[in-house]
Amino acid sequence: MCKASYQPASGLATSSSAPGQRQVIDTPQYYTVYGYTANDIRVQLNKCTPLGGGTSVHYDGETTWYLNYAYDYQPDIYGQCYLTNVAVGLHVAFVYPSWQATQYTAAGVSSNWQNFLSKLDTHEQGHKSIAVQYANELYSGLQSFPHGSCNTTPQSATSYDNNKIANLNQSEADYDTQTNHGISQGAVFP
Repeated sequence: MCKASYQPASGLATSSSAPGQRQVIDTPQYYTVYGYTANDIRVQLNKCTPLGGGTSVHYDGETTWYLNYAYDYQPDIYGQCYLTNVAVGLHVAFVYPSWQATQYTAAGVSSNWQNFLSKLDTHEQGHKSIAVQYANELYSGLQSFPHGSCNTTPQSATSYDNNKIANLNQSEADYDTQTNHGISQGAVFP
């Protein structure tokens, strides 16, 4: 029986009344697979993974993130507006497969599984690092956002935020393309 659900990352309570940067990195969640041979386990991975977004493509592990922000703006002594009370929140969640060896497990399967999990974790930690990098850049960029017309500062800041998140999405896609979703990093079982 497959456990085929998990909770992806969601928005953190982020408010300009509590400025600063907040990051929450969840403890990994797991879906269970069974089998005595590498082939049995591979079939279970394909069948039980909750990952793939309803497409025909399925993944063994996944990292999700949610990046949100808040800020106020006010005029300076020259009538130009600047951002204040910048708050940025990043929530990261992981999901991995879980398998336990038994006395009936074929020779070598346990060590292959441990190697696979290690490589899968390396790949997923890369996704986390990208999200953390962009959250830090967003926070820093908003804190040093240039003063501008009070009529355009809100729209300019929103455009900056949206651009930063679009760049994060593209970096994530590029990382998966470069690593073939972890395959070139050895995240393959069997």
